[in-house]
Amino acid sequence: AQELLMLERARFPFGIAAPAGHVDEHGSLEQTAITEVYEEVGLIIPISGLTKVIDNRRVYNQCRRRGGDFHDWTVYQTTEFNGQLKPSTDETNGARWWAQPELQALAEQSLHDSNSQKAIIPLEPVWLDFLIELQYISV
Repeated sequence: AQELLMLERARFPFGIAAPAGHVDEHGSLEQTAITEVYEEVGLIIPISGLTKVIDNRRVYNQCRRRGGDFHDWTVYQTTEFNGQLKPSTDETNGARWWAQPELQALAEQSLHDSNSQKAIIPLEPVWLDFLIELQYISV
């Protein structure tokens, strides 16, 4: 069964999300993906293992950086990695593998949490959209 590695962000934007980050000094998009996964969850990904699934998508979502009101997203997936899952205590409140039914339930709670008395940590909205588009979940 396919599982996705998701983390709980310790900093804005809060929510459950995949590892992600700004290109900045990382250089290439691929190197950014590799470095951010290592920094956030401790796994090592070979560049040959990356498959681009979303290419340069502008999303108007607020950034914690001053004046940032959008991001240009490129999303990769991989099944190739080494190392042990070791979430960053600085950047995350933990990370784990999520099975599809768990992500589906989280998505439904994230969309309807105003009806719920149970406090949940929702999927970050951009990741809710991406996971629907990539058909990991449906609504």
